Amino acid sequence: MQMRTAICLLFTLLGCLRGFAQERTIHGTVKDTQGRPLPNVVVFVKEVSQTTTQTNAEGYYSLKAQEGATLVFSSLGFREVAYPLGASDTLNVIMESTQASAQSSSPTQERTVARTNVRGPSSIYGESKPLWVVDGVILDDGVELSPDALSSSDAKLLIASALGGLTSDDIASFKVLKDASVTSIYGPRAVAGVVVVTTRKGTKGTNNITYTNESTFRMIPSYDNFNIMNSQEQMDFYMEMLRRGNFSYETLTNRRYKGEIARMYELLNTAGPDGNFGLDNTEAAKTAYLRAAEYRNTNWFAKLFQTGVMQNHAVSLSTGSDKASYYASISVLSDPGWMKYSHSDRYTANLNANYKLSQKVSFNLIVNGAYRQGRTPGSVDPLTGKVSSELELNPYSYALNTSRTLDPTVAYRYRYAPMNIFEELENNYTDSHIGDIKIQGRLSWLITPKIEATALGAIKYQSISHELNQTEQSNIARAYRAADNLNMIKNNEYLYEDPYDDFDVRRTVLPEGGIREKSESLLSGKDFRATLSYKDAFDGGKHKIQLLGGMETNDTYRSKDWGKNFGLMYELGEISYFSYEAFKQIQESKSPNYYTVSRTTTRNVAFFSNAAYTFLDRYTLEGIFRYDGTNKFGASRYIRWMPTWNLALSWNVTKEAFFPKNAALSLLSFKTSFGVIPESPSAPTSLVKIMGDIPWRSNERTRETALKVADPASYDLTYEKKQEFNIGVQMGFFKNRISLAVDGYTRKNYDLIGRVPTQGLSGSILRVGNVAQMHSYGVDMSLQTQNIKLKDFSWTTTFIYAKNENKITKLYVDASISDMVRGSGFSKEGYPVSSIFSIPFRGLNSDGLPTFADPNGNTTIDGIRFDQRDNLDFLSYSGTTRPTDVGSLGNLFTYKGLSLNVLLTYSFGNVLRLPTVFKANYDNDALALPKEFTNRWMQPGDEQRTQVPAIASSYQRDNMPNLEYAYTAYNYSDVRIAKGDFIRLKEISLGYEFDKDLLKDMRIKRLSMKLQATNLFLLYADKKLNGADPEFSTGDSFIPNPKQLTFSLRVGL
Repeated sequence: MQMRTAICLLFTLLGCLRGFAQERTIHGTVKDTQGRPLPNVVVFVKEVSQTTTQTNAEGYYSLKAQEGATLVFSSLGFREVAYPLGASDTLNVIMESTQASAQSSSPTQERTVARTNVRGPSSIYGESKPLWVVDGVILDDGVELSPDALSSSDAKLLIASALGGLTSDDIASFKVLKDASVTSIYGPRAVAGVVVVTTRKGTKGTNNITYTNESTFRMIPSYDNFNIMNSQEQMDFYMEMLRRGNFSYETLTNRRYKGEIARMYELLNTAGPDGNFGLDNTEAAKTAYLRAAEYRNTNWFAKLFQTGVMQNHAVSLSTGSDKASYYASISVLSDPGWMKYSHSDRYTANLNANYKLSQKVSFNLIVNGAYRQGRTPGSVDPLTGKVSSELELNPYSYALNTSRTLDPTVAYRYRYAPMNIFEELENNYTDSHIGDIKIQGRLSWLITPKIEATALGAIKYQSISHELNQTEQSNIARAYRAADNLNMIKNNEYLYEDPYDDFDVRRTVLPEGGIREKSESLLSGKDFRATLSYKDAFDGGKHKIQLLGGMETNDTYRSKDWGKNFGLMYELGEISYFSYEAFKQIQESKSPNYYTVSRTTTRNVAFFSNAAYTFLDRYTLEGIFRYDGTNKFGASRYIRWMPTWNLALSWNVTKEAFFPKNAALSLLSFKTSFGVIPESPSAPTSLVKIMGDIPWRSNERTRETALKVADPASYDLTYEKKQEFNIGVQMGFFKNRISLAVDGYTRKNYDLIGRVPTQGLSGSILRVGNVAQMHSYGVDMSLQTQNIKLKDFSWTTTFIYAKNENKITKLYVDASISDMVRGSGFSKEGYPVSSIFSIPFRGLNSDGLPTFADPNGNTTIDGIRFDQRDNLDFLSYSGTTRPTDVGSLGNLFTYKGLSLNVLLTYSFGNVLRLPTVFKANYDNDALALPKEFTNRWMQPGDEQRTQVPAIASSYQRDNMPNLEYAYTAYNYSDVRIAKGDFIRLKEISLGYEFDKDLLKDMRIKRLSMKLQATNLFLLYADKKLNGADPEFSTGDSFIPNPKQLTFSLRVGL
């Protein structure tokens, strides 16, 4: 018996020893797809969620795990990933954003997408934008233009700038179509509305030459409009950090980034060639150094931006006769750049020719060409053309995120290498070249006075080239060579270590030269549209009919090539020098691409018809039917075709006999419509999607090509659909001195695309299907009043209001806390699209630490787990990220040739997640902080006056290992929500049109001048924003529209 007991104890001991031997410490860094470190990523062992940690500001983590375990990485706004442990103790991870459009201006600030859809969202996932149609040809890409720009007095200028190849003089008119009764003729792509632009044509019997100059002066941004501490406030924060045991020499000296405090330590411990230290180690010297930083208050905006004048010169010619008419224009835009070290030039040419070939046949030819070139600091997204948000690349982000205590003449450490922003802008830039050309022709044949046939064809070509140059002196190139000490060699992720050599020393793969990335995108398209129309009237005009039938096709080919070159010697005539280890490092990474190639072809075919009957010019019944097909679903024939239809009925009450002729009410008409419009879903195919792949292997020598099932088959997948009912009324009062148009709609979106968790029998847990429904409703109102109308003076007011609300009525999701609280919004049944949910905040405790309600209703400090997926009803609904009430108020005053226009825009109904800047350990002394920190908890009793938590001491962090969870929860609590409401003075313009009688002797037909100020200032915004712009906080651009003055001069000969 004793022997048996001894043997059991022995085996038990051996098992324990074996278990201890299998436990390893795994460490590594977590980055996004652009190589930026990701802080606050939750890392835990699968099936053992108690074993968890978080990445620090540099994306570094360390965690103990058993042999064979699987590590799971979860972060707000990124796809959760899981990796089984291999032989190495180092596991570096790249995480992909859940929404490519939801980018961050800094690692701690979330942003959402600027939305331009006319009547709210039409889909739960993805973003629908209005369809743009120019001279009957549909644009392949969406146009980035906000709705309030279309109500501006200079809307044509803004439209021309957004379209790229036109000038404001080239645009004759534009209109915005919202009602399904008019948008349905354009099919599924018009589900979010249509903007129709018509360009100018030549006029019979005239000869006009017009010169237009637009000179734009952009103002330098001011810190008064941003929620950023000044240097004194920031230094006060640093001093408290030091008093609480933070910012010690040990914690800052080996940091990846260094600011003013770290530089002081460096000067205290670095001797120059003469043997003297950079800073004397005396209290007086240190105090003087810190005082200089305290009063420095560097204005990064003033140093990184300039007020250069952007010039746009355009010359247009219009002429015509009985047989032909022509309109031609050329323009040159020269932009010295709002940001220093940037510039751009644009050249356009347009021709619109109309030929009357016979009494019944006419031909219209339009040729449009444009070329743009420029230089931008840092990188540019090759698809969207937007400037990167990376701190060291974008001057705007740098000014917003860099402490004002820093000396602009000093190179501080960034990624273990020295970086001065001005030197960096000279050595890290993107050169862009963009060319566009479009040729279209329209042939019209009046077969009989009642029947007309038309055919329209267009070809278009676009070439985009972006070349990112990071020279030998750029920070990234220096980071590849940063190996000053053992700590740096160990932690610099840009250095290379052979994973198959246990005695290898980490070293650079870029001993000389810089890095060059180049992307080239090509687009070529063909459009064809043919129609046959019939118009007739009977019984003396009592009965009128209009019939239209036709078909259209379009074919768009896109290609994109990207390549990355290491070792380009910029300073030696751009000769190539590279190390094979650079390719080896890329191959062994989890993103083994140094070039990519993409080719896609999109084809659409449609047949459509329209019929309208009018009786006595009072009652009109109209029907539209359209049948669309697309190759978006691949080779599938299950859902290739989809019908669109709409019925509309209108009543012109003004034409009725009983309508009073001399009453105050001078105009009255009604219109109602009902129809169904489908929308092509974001899911690419209904058949199984099999793609080539090169799976990652811990040993790159075993890597091989493979096929993977990217998406399993979804045979029942179909178009998303919109069922909409509209009713509208138009009214005029006092001979139409007052005009009112009101439209109301209710909409049911069904068969919406969503991803549903399944048992995984198809090989995929999440399956795509038509599983969601949404109900939307709203009102559009336009009121125009001619308040004063005299011979020489008039005053006109225009008020526009739109209300759009929605509610998801059917949707199943499997979400975590991190999904629901993110600032970009989350979609949940019973709530609007893009809703924000928050962790309930229960105030600060006596130590200044934040407390919250946990899922069980108890109060906790660090008990919130963002990977939790059940019992989430404790989260509070904060609101939606999408405004529900938007509009504008404009007043136009005219006196003889003088005109004054004042435009206000407003937006209400949405909320914002404030920047997620609070942490348990503020380990970067180079970052700027918001003004909320000036109101932080500093001593017992402050919890009664403030909701801003204390700076955690080193003692608190040592005794509360999960304290970072508390500050992360505070960032995503309901106290960090602000209203997105605003009222903005958008525009003031003053123009003068010279009297034609005065111009006769100078042989000038027209002369006008205008001075316009735009984006002036906010009249109202939530005080919680501390002066920050709520519209910029929800935008998808990292460089908001500047305040600017534009002087326009037009001379007609």
